[in-house]
Amino acid sequence: MDPEIYSLVDELETKIPEWKDQHKINGFTVAITGKTGALWSQGYGYADHNETPVTSNTRFMIGSLSKAYTASAFLRAVQAGLVELDDRLIDYYSGFNWKTRYGSEQREKITFRHLLTHWAGLQHNGDIRLPEGGFCGYDEYIQRINTMWQKYPVGTRFSYSNLGFDRVAVALQEITGQSFETWMRAQVYEPLGMNRSTTDAWAALQGLDVARGHFGGSEFSLEDTASPHIASGSQYSSVDDMSRFIAMHLNGGMVNGECFLEKHLLDEVYRI
Repeated sequence: MDPEIYSLVDELETKIPEWKDQHKINGFTVAITGKTGALWSQGYGYADHNETPVTSNTRFMIGSLSKAYTASAFLRAVQAGLVELDDRLIDYYSGFNWKTRYGSEQREKITFRHLLTHWAGLQHNGDIRLPEGGFCGYDEYIQRINTMWQKYPVGTRFSYSNLGFDRVAVALQEITGQSFETWMRAQVYEPLGMNRSTTDAWAALQGLDVARGHFGGSEFSLEDTASPHIASGSQYSSVDDMSRFIAMHLNGGMVNGECFLEKHLLDEVYRI
């Protein structure tokens, strides 16, 4: 490592335990990332109420950082010639619907670019709770979106939406003929060497070396953790895997000398 990184690591190893105690964080991982991936990574604290130590391979639910992986999966489909960013959602997923006061033609206007940039006019979240507790499954969640109201006319206002990204996952399944997890694994995780990442929260939570929400002696149940936001918020990954994803960006879309994302597609990621 560069001498400056050694110096930074020394400082972090001193400060991080202090910050952990100060902010009462049970467990987390930290990495310094460069073009080759993680230059240094370390786990701190515990992953569960059994005090299993966190490591740099521990899977965490990464929340809305999932969207960056989903966008990459869609762009890989664009790169393969299966779809275009400005194609309409209904041309690939005719089952999409919503309630609207802006006119029936609104449904025909939504493109994948709208969905991936939060300009489709969709609400942020849908109802995913079950009366008996826990979350509904993905298929039921997608059907519930069809009963929701359009928030803004398409393309008129930025409005952050998990629903939009989860619609992209439905369309990708139609476009590729594969499950979202299968496409994500073959097109994103495996090419980047991300062997600790998954869209399957249930599988992740039942595996080894995974962070579970916990406080004292109690722990969140699987039912209250594995949400159906598989494209927008409930993917699992490790800090080393995420470093590999960042390294791809730092290398201009190249991975081990091969093109993962063509420059014009990577440029779309950063274009406002």
